[in-house]
Amino acid sequence: MITGNQQSDEDNLKMILDTILLGMRTGMPGIVDSVPFKKGKFWCVDVIPGIRQVDGTVTPTVTKELAKLSGVPIVSLSAKGYAITMPIKKGDEVFLSVSDRGIDNHQIEGGVQDPPELNSVRHHDLTDAVAIVGELSASCLDSYYSDGISVQNKAGSTYLRVNDSSVSAAASGGGDFSLEGGVLAINADIQHTGDQTTSGTVTGNTD
Repeated sequence: MITGNQQSDEDNLKMILDTILLGMRTGMPGIVDSVPFKKGKFWCVDVIPGIRQVDGTVTPTVTKELAKLSGVPIVSLSAKGYAITMPIKKGDEVFLSVSDRGIDNHQIEGGVQDPPELNSVRHHDLTDAVAIVGELSASCLDSYYSDGISVQNKAGSTYLRVNDSSVSAAASGGGDFSLEGGVLAINADIQHTGDQTTSGTVTGNTD
């Protein structure tokens, strides 16, 4: 049987735990508020947190906007010296993923580093967030390509798509495809519609 005093103690403990957990950050959407810039070894952006802070210490409960985060490292899909970059602009959405300890030293030096403050209890702090590029809003894409990989604009009218049976590309508004340098080798039949302009020597081989 729970007495009145025991219930009160449990309520107080829950209130304390809730207060502690409210100060721990793990992740939330954010709005980019700058163009990408270099900080240490990483490309960064300034980000406005996309979820307001709830203040339940007053009645009625109120919300307030969190401070803008400066120099948030951008997470890009990359490895072995190659990367996929996105044209990040002010107003774009990202997802803020929060490190459990400070990332300052890693951001400056890279590799395995100590947290910046060895005797500090700083953890799960928004100042240690990284920005994962990507929109959560339903308005991000007009359609979703589910048959393979698609690199495309919002409308899906300009794209490069790869699936099990084909590689296709399209450029809306009469856009251009360009190849700089090297040799384009085609080991297949060619079907061509439209005008063709050629500079240089055209050599035919009937073998």
